[in-house]
Amino acid sequence: MRTGYSVLRELKLKNFIPTAGDYGLKDVEFENFIRFLERKGFIERVLWVKDAYSLRPARLTPKGLSLLEEYSGLESEYPAERTSLKPWVELDKILYSNGAEEAD
Repeated sequence: MRTGYSVLRELKLKNFIPTAGDYGLKDVEFENFIRFLERKGFIERVLWVKDAYSLRPARLTPKGLSLLEEYSGLESEYPAERTSLKPWVELDKILYSNGAEEAD
């Protein structure tokens, strides 16, 4: 949930535009995650042009704001530096992993 919280938080606060690299994801994984957030109604106004997209005009929906509020407890441990996001979201993998290793 940390990745979702972070993406929603950064889209709301406009500190920076989140990218796949911020979370240690492949570009296609991050794009699919953005599509998921949009399809589930957490964000809107993602600009899609052919195979590219931009989060610059994106904004949270009321449902996205509600989810951000629901997980606001994560704010107290949210990294101050963008470069610290990847290790922070990795904690979810450790906490919720079934012990299986993913092949590259």
